[in-house]
Amino acid sequence: HRDNPPNATLEQFRRYAEILLDHAAGEEEEGVWRLVRRNLFSPDLPPSRHHYKSANRKFQIALTVYALRPNRKTRIHLDDIVSNVGGDLNPELLFGLPIRASDKCIRESECLSFRQYMRAASQLILHHKEVGLWGHVPTIVLTTESTEIVQAQRNFSDSTMLQQEVGEMNFSFVRNDEDVLPDSGWIKDWKWRKDAPTADQNMLSVLASLKLQLLPRLSMGNCCSNLHSIMNELLNGGLGAASENHFTCMQDLDDMELRICCWTDASCKKQKQNFLEQKKNRIATSQR
Repeated sequence: HRDNPPNATLEQFRRYAEILLDHAAGEEEEGVWRLVRRNLFSPDLPPSRHHYKSANRKFQIALTVYALRPNRKTRIHLDDIVSNVGGDLNPELLFGLPIRASDKCIRESECLSFRQYMRAASQLILHHKEVGLWGHVPTIVLTTESTEIVQAQRNFSDSTMLQQEVGEMNFSFVRNDEDVLPDSGWIKDWKWRKDAPTADQNMLSVLASLKLQLLPRLSMGNCCSNLHSIMNELLNGGLGAASENHFTCMQDLDDMELRICCWTDASCKKQKQNFLEQKKNRIATSQR
């Protein structure tokens, strides 16, 4: 949080900055480094309601971008993964749907069924059509760590009845077939499995998911997830591939039934519980 005292990492980077200043070649270079230091370590504007830790510190953003910078070999592999996904990857026609399930449902947030995700996607697409920001039935870019979600997507695609439940849109999906599916975001949950991916495979999968999710013009995600919060910041900051980007945190959905509450957000959970109880009472009353 921006009001916390600087942590050890920040202090270490301050020391590095002083070393660079001590070795500056001249007054002009020293002025540049002093400007860098002042701007890098100063808190930025307060972060939005949904953000990852230290999201308003420029040094944290810089470290995040640097940490996600692949080397040449990995970059070539990532480009190959994206090119082999198939389908129409025109960013203007894509809808991003990153889904965190598995351990996320136990430790950090509520989770929805795949059909509920599709209902939410349909509502968001229709809303953007109504305000003139969207005019297409998009291809959905699905990324997930969950084998259950992958199977649910296949069942959804194979069932006309399931698709009609969420509207008249004929959705198509693209997904990275090389994605590792550990069914958890915590390495300790799956590292002992015989078929467990290596650390390099897992990191490559994460980077491929991020690369794919920076393509779509319209996206939604669960901002209880740090990775989805990073996507939110990058896309709404204009760093996506489309001409404009709109990322919606599912904590802000208009439909309370489809809104995802983080476990730490007592207010959201209370509002949602009241809404569901009122809906249940209305249904019971109408059936009398």
